[in-house]
Amino acid sequence: KYRALVENANDGIAIIQDGMHLYVNPAYQRIIGYDARQLASIPFGSLVDTSNPQTDFHRIQEMLTGRSSNQQFKVRLMDSRDKRVELEITASAITYNGKDASIISARDLTARLELERQLLHAQKMEAIGTLAGGIAHDFRNILQSVISFSELLLVNKDEGHADRSKLEHILQSAERANQLTYQLLAFSRKIESELEHINLNQVVGDMVELLRSTLVKMIEIRMDLGETPALIRADSTQVEQIIMNLCINARDAMPDGGTLELSTREVVLDESFCKQHLGTIPGRYLLLTVADSGIGMDSYTLEHIFEPFFTTKEIGKGTGLGLAIIYGIVKNHGGYVFCRSTLMKGTSFDIYFPIPPVVSMGIPKPSPDDEHIGGGHETLLVIDDEELILEAAREVFEQAGYSVLTASRGEDAIELLKANLGRVELTILDLNMPGMGGEKCFARVRKISPDTKVIISSGFPLKGQLRKTVEMHADGFIAKPYLTKSILKKVREVLDG
Repeated sequence: KYRALVENANDGIAIIQDGMHLYVNPAYQRIIGYDARQLASIPFGSLVDTSNPQTDFHRIQEMLTGRSSNQQFKVRLMDSRDKRVELEITASAITYNGKDASIISARDLTARLELERQLLHAQKMEAIGTLAGGIAHDFRNILQSVISFSELLLVNKDEGHADRSKLEHILQSAERANQLTYQLLAFSRKIESELEHINLNQVVGDMVELLRSTLVKMIEIRMDLGETPALIRADSTQVEQIIMNLCINARDAMPDGGTLELSTREVVLDESFCKQHLGTIPGRYLLLTVADSGIGMDSYTLEHIFEPFFTTKEIGKGTGLGLAIIYGIVKNHGGYVFCRSTLMKGTSFDIYFPIPPVVSMGIPKPSPDDEHIGGGHETLLVIDDEELILEAAREVFEQAGYSVLTASRGEDAIELLKANLGRVELTILDLNMPGMGGEKCFARVRKISPDTKVIISSGFPLKGQLRKTVEMHADGFIAKPYLTKSILKKVREVLDG
């Protein structure tokens, strides 16, 4: 009766005497990956992962010598495939064949601890994303002042002026800084993707052609694309960025050459997969795999690779944003990205894009032609809590012929609007303000002067609640930082209706 209970137990049960396995039940064999005959010749101590700093060697020694007294502790063993197995051991001292021994119950915690690790990692990435998005917003406000004042100074500088090239360098640097904020926003999933139906195989094929002409000849590029049409709903530019970032990382991991392989195939994520990978949803996906035969990564690096500014490259050789951007883009597409890596053997990135139920290829949008941007004589009210932005806006619009009123708080803006009722034809409003806040200010503007047109200006991308507000109530939207010609064009478009 008791043998059947032990033999059918879900937890591993073993008798250890003089450090050796005298008895192991089927569950113990399944957990460790060795059968009873093999375990009979394998000392328990040789299975212990001695690199784990949390290993309680004192309790293990007591267990091995049969001196345990109902002790419970955690230990990490290495199974037959040389993979880590996290166990919770309950050990009790017994007498077996006249000698001291220990009977142990081993509960496999590996899957549970992995899910806990995934949950903590997801929470950490979400927190970092929120922080990155906030920093990017504030930084864009600062850049708005830099760009506006630089452009104002450029207006009065002829081609041969000594300061013109310096001002152009400032604008170029501001643009690079703006690209950095874009990357932070991409990681924090605050970038609005231009989704369309694309053929992933075609995008991969086009990128491989480009890579063949740019990567060193010592790197062999292989391509294994699925036979079925790889149609997904995605932003083609962002997908290209994913592929390029991964391939550049692969190149850097193979300084002496190697193999780079890109493959696609349709897969179905089932309940079993989703239970092991927190946050995933069952369904049909297109799997894009980018694998290299490079130097690989250790477990610490693998744990942190998707965090912004984390890099193993030398100073000046990388920003640490490449993989963070990929993480944000994939999440923004409703997909998942996982990485497998072994030191000196290589790295593989698996990216899962959800397959839409109905797919029809879209038509590329034509890009608008540049046109002359005129000014006007209307009265504008600019509302922003950044004084430098207000100062720059006043000068930009006055040079274009407009009359300009400015306010740094919603309450002040409402008083100005009341005092100039019927005169203010357009308001440029930043929703993120102190005092009554942008949302309430917007509502009051609409109530007091329904005919006054409103442009929302924000350092946050147009998505979520901001998109709803703009689409339902505003006459236009412009993202910070903007160029002078962009805001002048937007103002003219809205005024002309």
